[in-house]
Amino acid sequence: MQITKQQLKQIVYDCMMMGEAHSSESEFTLVEITKLVYNAITELGVTPNDDVFYTYQYDLRWCLQSLRNENITNFEKQGNLNVHYLVA
Repeated sequence: MQITKQQLKQIVYDCMMMGEAHSSESEFTLVEITKLVYNAITELGVTPNDDVFYTYQYDLRWCLQSLRNENITNFEKQGNLNVHYLVA
């Protein structure tokens, strides 16, 4: 299964929305987002046989930057961590 960067960006957004709705979490570390996205892509059928299984963490950074550029998400520094959140 192949997932484009645009599809992955939508998955990142959806994961943040669902995480916020289900756990009242409104801020996510990169590790938390990575775990949510991993769960989402494996539910879609991505396996170790798919390239995206190995590249999604790199692409995730592009997705978060793209969402920030569109004013959908932002982040703030909390200690050593960047904490990402939905703007709207």
